[in-house]
Amino acid sequence: MKKLIILSSVLIIGAIAIACGDSAGNNANKGNANNANGNKNSNSTINAVANTVANAANTVANTAGNAVNTVANAVSGNGNANANKKP
Repeated sequence: MKKLIILSSVLIIGAIAIACGDSAGNNANKGNANNANGNKNSNSTINAVANTVANAANTVANTAGNAVNTVANAVSGNGNANANKKP
Protein backbone atom coordinates (compact mmCIF):
# COMPACT_ATOMS: atom_id res chain seq x y z
CA MET A 1 0.00 0.00 0.00
CA LYS A 2 2.80 2.38 0.86
CA LYS A 3 4.42 1.74 -2.52
CA LEU A 4 1.16 2.59 -4.31
CA ILE A 5 0.78 5.85 -2.38
CA ILE A 6 4.37 6.83 -3.10
CA LEU A 7 4.02 5.94 -6.79
CA SER A 8 0.78 7.90 -7.04
CA SER A 9 2.40 10.88 -5.34
CA VAL A 10 5.31 10.82 -7.76
CA LEU A 11 2.97 10.61 -10.74
CA ILE A 12 0.81 13.47 -9.44
CA ILE A 13 3.85 15.65 -8.81
CA GLY A 14 5.13 14.82 -12.30
CA ALA A 15 1.77 15.71 -13.85
CA ILE A 16 1.69 19.02 -11.99
CA ALA A 17 5.23 19.79 -13.08
CA ILE A 18 4.37 19.08 -16.72
CA ALA A 19 1.20 21.17 -16.53
CA CYS A 20 2.82 24.14 -14.80
CA GLY A 21 6.30 24.29 -16.29
CA ASP A 22 8.19 23.88 -19.52
CA SER A 23 9.91 20.61 -20.16
CA ALA A 24 13.64 20.49 -20.72
CA GLY A 25 13.02 19.78 -24.41
CA ASN A 26 10.99 22.96 -24.79
CA ASN A 27 13.69 24.95 -23.06
CA ALA A 28 16.27 23.48 -25.42
CA ASN A 29 14.09 24.37 -28.41
CA LYS A 30 13.67 27.92 -27.13
CA GLY A 31 17.43 28.14 -26.67
CA ASN A 32 17.97 26.98 -30.25
CA ALA A 33 15.42 29.52 -31.52
CA ASN A 34 17.12 32.27 -29.55
CA ASN A 35 20.50 31.23 -30.95
CA ALA A 36 19.09 31.26 -34.48
CA ASN A 37 17.67 34.74 -33.94
CA GLY A 38 21.00 35.89 -32.56
CA ASN A 39 22.78 34.51 -35.61
CA LYS A 40 20.25 36.21 -37.89
CA ASN A 41 20.87 39.53 -36.13
CA SER A 42 24.63 39.03 -36.40
CA ASN A 43 24.35 38.29 -40.11
CA SER A 44 22.26 41.43 -40.61
CA THR A 45 24.92 43.48 -38.83
CA ILE A 46 27.70 41.91 -40.88
CA ASN A 47 25.78 42.59 -44.10
CA ALA A 48 25.19 46.21 -43.08
CA VAL A 49 28.90 46.69 -42.39
CA ALA A 50 29.83 45.03 -45.69
CA ASN A 51 27.41 47.31 -47.55
CA THR A 52 28.83 50.37 -45.82
CA VAL A 53 32.37 49.37 -46.78
CA ALA A 54 31.30 48.67 -50.37
CA ASN A 55 29.56 52.04 -50.59
CA ALA A 56 32.65 53.78 -49.25
CA ALA A 57 34.82 51.99 -51.84
CA ASN A 58 32.43 53.05 -54.60
CA THR A 59 32.55 56.64 -53.38
CA VAL A 60 36.36 56.61 -53.49
CA ALA A 61 36.32 55.09 -56.98
CA ASN A 62 33.79 57.64 -58.21
CA THR A 63 35.77 60.53 -56.72
CA ALA A 64 38.97 59.29 -58.33
CA GLY A 65 37.21 58.84 -61.68
CA ASN A 66 35.79 62.35 -61.49
CA ALA A 67 39.24 63.75 -60.70
CA VAL A 68 40.75 61.93 -63.69
CA ASN A 69 37.99 63.26 -65.94
CA THR A 70 38.52 66.79 -64.65
CA VAL A 71 42.24 66.60 -65.41
CA ALA A 72 41.59 65.06 -68.82
CA ASN A 73 39.11 67.80 -69.67
CA ALA A 74 41.54 70.48 -68.51
CA VAL A 75 44.35 69.02 -70.61
CA SER A 76 42.05 68.67 -73.59
CA GLY A 77 40.85 72.25 -73.19
CA ASN A 78 44.42 73.55 -73.01
CA GLY A 79 45.29 71.61 -76.14
CA ASN A 80 42.39 73.16 -78.00
CA ALA A 81 43.28 76.63 -76.75
CA ASN A 82 46.86 76.19 -77.97
CA ALA A 83 45.68 74.90 -81.32
CA ASN A 84 43.49 77.95 -81.79
CA LYS A 85 46.31 80.41 -81.08
CA LYS A 86 47.62 82.32 -84.03
CA PRO A 87 51.32 82.02 -84.62
